[in-house]
Amino acid sequence: MKRAIAIAALAVASVVQVPTAHADDEQGYLDELAQSGVPMGGSPGSQLRGGREVCDDLHHGMSPDQIINTQFGVVGGVMGAPIVHAAQHHLCPDTLPPGG
Repeated sequence: MKRAIAIAALAVASVVQVPTAHADDEQGYLDELAQSGVPMGGSPGSQLRGGREVCDDLHHGMSPDQIINTQFGVVGGVMGAPIVHAAQHHLCPDTLPPGG
């Protein structure tokens, strides 16, 4: 009986901890884009998809500068830099350098 209670408690604890361990700050990302003056065309979902694409590229070895130069074309650093910055700080902080 004690073993069953311990297993149940462990299962509940792991379910409660999983969302916080993998949660990202979607609203913080959207807020930073708005504060940076990035035009918020489309839905919040499309803005988040763009940020997640940045994170995917970072996770696959692209540098922030490569992403800005290849994905944002003519607008490059004007719109690309704030998007990459917001994505790194709110959606995939694991891509920031130590102390970043």
